[in-house]
Amino acid sequence: MQLKTHSLIVGLKQYTKEWKNEYAEDLHKKAKTELYRLSDHISELIDKLSKTVVKDIDSLGIVMEKLE
Repeated sequence: MQLKTHSLIVGLKQYTKEWKNEYAEDLHKKAKTELYRLSDHISELIDKLSKTVVKDIDSLGIVMEKLE
């Protein structure tokens, strides 16, 4: 008995290629979102750490908290 599996093999290869591409796109979107979130967080920390601490005790407290 001989099975003709060429079309099955080609179909499976095409399906896995499409799945891999969709998975990579989804992973890229998630990484991009996380990178933007991290970048915003770093910018916020830089702003808070750049405060002048000689004006009042509250600004000193904020800077010390962020340095932890």
